[in-house]
Amino acid sequence: MTFGAWNVRTLLDREANACPERKTAIVARELSRYNIDVAALSETHLPEEGELVEYGGGYTFFWKGLASSEPRRSGVGFAVKNYLAAQLQEYPVHISDRITTLRLHMERESYLNIISVYAPTLDKSDDIKDKFYEELTRCVNRIRPREQILLMGDFNARVGRDYDAWPKVLGRHGVGKMNSSGQLLLSLCAQLDLAITNTMFRLRAKYKATWMHPRSKHWHLIDYAIVRQKDISQVQVTRVMRGAHCWTDHRLVIIKLNLRLPPPCRVGRSKQIRLNLERLQDTNTKAKYAETLNTALQPLDLKLGEIDVVWESLSSCVLDTAKSTLGLRVRKHEDWFDENDGILTGAIDKHRRLLKQHSRTHQSGGAMELRQSDLELRKLARQAKDKWWQEKARQMQWLADTNQLGEFYAEVRHLLGTSSMAKVPLKSTSGGALFKSREEILGRWAEHFNTLLNVDHFVDLDHVRCLPQQPFALELDEPISPGEVALAIKQQQNKRAVGVDFIPGELLKYGGGDLYSALWELFVIMWEKEQVPNTFKVSLIRALYKGKGDRSNCNSYRGISLLSVPGKVFARLLLNRLRKLSERILPESQFGFRPDRGTCEAIFSLRQLQEKSREQGRNMYLCFVDLEKAFDSVPREALWIVLRKIGCTEKFVRLLRLLHDGMQSCVAVNADQSEFFPVTCGVKQGCVLAPTLFALYFAVVVQEVLKTTHDGIRIRFRNDGNLFSLARLKARTKVSYALITEIVYADDLCFVADSPAGLQQLVTTFHESCRIFGLKISVKKTEVMSLDIYGQETLAVKLGDDILKQINTFRYLGSTKTSKCDLDAEINSRIGAAAAVFGKLDRKVFGSHDLKLATKIGIYKAVVLPNILYSSESWTVYRRHIRTLDRFHLQCLRKILNIRWSDRIRNTEVLRRAYTMGIEAYLMGRQLRWCGHLSRMSDQRTAKCIFFSELEKGKRKHGGQLLRYKDVLKRHMTKCDIEPSEWEQAAARRPEWRSLVKAKVKMFEENRCSELDARRDELKARPPCAINYNFCNGVLTCPHCTRTFVNKIGYVSHARAHQRQDRS
Repeated sequence: MTFGAWNVRTLLDREANACPERKTAIVARELSRYNIDVAALSETHLPEEGELVEYGGGYTFFWKGLASSEPRRSGVGFAVKNYLAAQLQEYPVHISDRITTLRLHMERESYLNIISVYAPTLDKSDDIKDKFYEELTRCVNRIRPREQILLMGDFNARVGRDYDAWPKVLGRHGVGKMNSSGQLLLSLCAQLDLAITNTMFRLRAKYKATWMHPRSKHWHLIDYAIVRQKDISQVQVTRVMRGAHCWTDHRLVIIKLNLRLPPPCRVGRSKQIRLNLERLQDTNTKAKYAETLNTALQPLDLKLGEIDVVWESLSSCVLDTAKSTLGLRVRKHEDWFDENDGILTGAIDKHRRLLKQHSRTHQSGGAMELRQSDLELRKLARQAKDKWWQEKARQMQWLADTNQLGEFYAEVRHLLGTSSMAKVPLKSTSGGALFKSREEILGRWAEHFNTLLNVDHFVDLDHVRCLPQQPFALELDEPISPGEVALAIKQQQNKRAVGVDFIPGELLKYGGGDLYSALWELFVIMWEKEQVPNTFKVSLIRALYKGKGDRSNCNSYRGISLLSVPGKVFARLLLNRLRKLSERILPESQFGFRPDRGTCEAIFSLRQLQEKSREQGRNMYLCFVDLEKAFDSVPREALWIVLRKIGCTEKFVRLLRLLHDGMQSCVAVNADQSEFFPVTCGVKQGCVLAPTLFALYFAVVVQEVLKTTHDGIRIRFRNDGNLFSLARLKARTKVSYALITEIVYADDLCFVADSPAGLQQLVTTFHESCRIFGLKISVKKTEVMSLDIYGQETLAVKLGDDILKQINTFRYLGSTKTSKCDLDAEINSRIGAAAAVFGKLDRKVFGSHDLKLATKIGIYKAVVLPNILYSSESWTVYRRHIRTLDRFHLQCLRKILNIRWSDRIRNTEVLRRAYTMGIEAYLMGRQLRWCGHLSRMSDQRTAKCIFFSELEKGKRKHGGQLLRYKDVLKRHMTKCDIEPSEWEQAAARRPEWRSLVKAKVKMFEENRCSELDARRDELKARPPCAINYNFCNGVLTCPHCTRTFVNKIGYVSHARAHQRQDRS
């Protein structure tokens, strides 16, 4: 096997680098020329840790660097041949940004530990050098004595040629003299019985020296390949390859070892079937698939045999037909460098030949020719990349022009794609051990999710059985109709991940009437026999990195479960029946996973409660409750009892249990799968039933709190009359009263109260209720907040024996809540989120010359603008907030339009060129549409009650009031020429109200822009002000009011104020 060590100087793609783009592709092709199996790379400059596959070059890059926030320095990694990377049994272990290791399984049960290093330079302090060598010593000492070591990299050290002083460490063919760093390296090798192989072979100096000093032009040996002294016989040769070139001042060092890899063994890998579903977009292909499938289904008899056998025959028929009609999808690798490989490789070869020629002759003409070749190569690479992206942009534009919006935004999401994901070892549960092999990692994932999904909490079943019995919903037991099956199939979304049976939803949707009938027959059998195929009970779990935390810690990942799509259809059928009952049972405070409800309603309700408490001078106290593994910790036995108590029939509950009892899960990492493990607790992850089942169970838990406590915030409301009239709430016979205790979205619970004692009572009662029903509150993530009306108040709310943390800001459902009930933190958060998204699309979309302006603006409105305006329906905005948002909005538009500040183009003209509106107009439209939606809600809805209410107790302060949401709405209506006393009648009809708002907002924006233009023209047409400067003893005196000024700027501003008064 051949190994290499190369200081590549950088793997970053930057225009400032003196090399063509795609350094990884160039390095991969150079390594391939010398048939290097594994190369240790140093000074990569790549941030964090990650993995990158160069398909054209044939290498996979692993790296470890500093954090993204730190300067691009140091960095180490490996370049491994793709076939070898696919067989790796252990992933690289990153020690630091200067040391990383890779363990290879060789034949005869032996192992080779490759260590890639980048040592501190000679000018670094002794502390930095000592720290590096201490880490390296610990790294080497952790390797078993019988395993081989290959230590490679840039050591920035000269070891000299003193063989007599270091007889077992050095050979007789060293280079130059030893320096202080070289002594550290030699001492390390002597202590650890290592030998420097670069000095073992009798070669000419040019085949040993690796780096030329930039000033003295002398060549030195500072890059080494080091092995154990007992393994010297395995080394065939260590030398420098002078012809390798990747725009670095270091030469490539190769070492050939007499080692062999074991034959490849791939166990536990799944062969996923990837159908070419894009062919279903063609009408003829879709018709052919349905016709072929109908023919194939004719001989099937679904009423004979066990349910698993019946489903196996039906699923095989569907898959076989899809394979023959649609074919399998070929994963096409798209890359601008690989697609121009012939042109770029030829230019690189030419540059290499000139470099080789110049290194021999050192003629000035050769240097000029080499420089010209370098410029031509960089230009060629830049042109190839630009041409490739232009074609990509034209494809996106064609998708937009042909109204293929799904594929268009799929390309946009691809451009927004997450950063590369590293294949890292995993820590054990205690954190003491590190699992590196594939089998160990799969086992660790299985152990993690087995623990996560099988929570054993105490539950008081006797108390649960004592819940009051609601009337049974007998309609749940009615036989399944073909229409229900057809509806459930149509409700499945396209382009979703498949389960273990590899059947996507498209095959069911477009399978034709015979497939619908076959599924109906199958579901009827399942309904009558109360049996479910085992495939419907199996889930594949894939772990997704949360974006923060230690990558080697399993808790930094979120698991998603992939279920059988036909099983989801059956679950959807049950959900459609259960939803009618759930809407009668669920409280109005639950906004999650329900029709016509969402996060906006929950955010609005909470913000309005804060605003009304502030308006009426009442304190408000909030507790944001976080449950530990809420969906995964629901005790199933208690869940079935609760479902019966709320009115589910016995047969319906048994059918729900069929989908949960006997559940099996396994963890999938790439193509590897762990062993299956049972899942005995919680609602079924990934199932459409899970949110509704949890909401019903959680509603009973919260209801237990409301039985024993009456704390909260009391409001009085009246849904008729003029919203902007406070007198309407004075009519005692027409107002209604309500107690607001909680705002809930799925498992995100927020308790509200008007006193610390009331909040403490709610928390204590809820804690006890959770204990009874088997749920657990996270003390670390549960936090409290007080609305500061009369200054900061310290809360001491207890959860058991722990005092909950008090905070001033909280991220609730993506919206920022503060103890001051202001929008400053929310506005900053919205701009930060939008700026991050805009930055990802800046170069590839907004900076592209091949996308039409309309397409760019469309992407901006669809991707960036929603980040700016998220939850804006509930905002009470001051002018300063609008100015801040408008400033960012116009900055983005100017960048898209390529308009600079020096062009002196007005903001109104920017909006016209972009065919868009200002932020105020967008806010106005969203808030007016939202208030119309609120007015059309039923009178029992929590958001509507709060909107048309005031607190039962409390008194507004005298004098000017802080801005309220109603004031903002009234301002909007006045500007849009909508009568505030008649808007509710217009809003009662949704289409007319939306059309009215759209027209009025458009008219407002046109008038606003016209007024701004007129004002600007007036200012430009106004003659310059003539100001007399009356200096006396260094003091300026105003001739109008005899006021004195020391500063000239203040005097000019004051004089202009007098001139404006005179003109008026």
